Amino acid sequence: MSYTESIFLVVDLGNTDLKFAFFGQKLLLTGRGKDTLQQALTTQNYDFSLISSVAEDSVLLEIASLIPKAFVLNPLLEIPLDNNYATPHTLGQDRLANAVALCHLSKGKAAVSIDCGTCLKFDFVDEFGVYQGGSISPGINMRFKAMNQFTANLPLIEKWQEVDLIGKDTKSSMISGVINGMRSEINETIARYLQHNEKLTIYLTGGDASHFENAIKYPIFADPNLTLFGLKLILEANV
Repeated sequence: MSYTESIFLVVDLGNTDLKFAFFGQKLLLTGRGKDTLQQALTTQNYDFSLISSVAEDSVLLEIASLIPKAFVLNPLLEIPLDNNYATPHTLGQDRLANAVALCHLSKGKAAVSIDCGTCLKFDFVDEFGVYQGGSISPGINMRFKAMNQFTANLPLIEKWQEVDLIGKDTKSSMISGVINGMRSEINETIARYLQHNEKLTIYLTGGDASHFENAIKYPIFADPNLTLFGLKLILEANV
């Protein structure tokens, strides 16, 4: 089998979810959750594998036991990216993967990824392909939990539907504040990036991206598999 015919399996073991993808020359299969991964492994072969994890060691070991000989993303691996982050040892693996994907997809152009997950993360690669950093703020559920934890009377919102701008009760007011606040944050942050990079390419990803895709005022590429694609590029650089 030639290298171009190889099948790559990547697993993103995050704070709240497990995501995986099989890649050949294109994306073959993707899914979420340990059970779905186990099922996929019964039917889909692969040649090389990589696990990226921010989970507890016990969870990582459990997943690694399903994938013999998998690489585990760590600072000793080759990363196909020029990294200007001041503390690369503290850089989250999902942010690193997003930056690698940006560098590959937007060669010669500045690009930013907006990852709407446990946290809301912006990551910026300049026109020279150098990762410069970005920003991190709380995601949807983290904001709901914070309002409940740090007040005496605000409820914990775990299930919700989008509401109008003006909330008519406490719950709808909290939902409006979180969702519309994040939409404003995203649009304002993009506007500030565009002040310095008029030809900026913008990618939107993450599990909560659907709540913001239609509210962004600027042209974007919505790619739910951006992080997984970045992990695939890292895996390719190490085999």
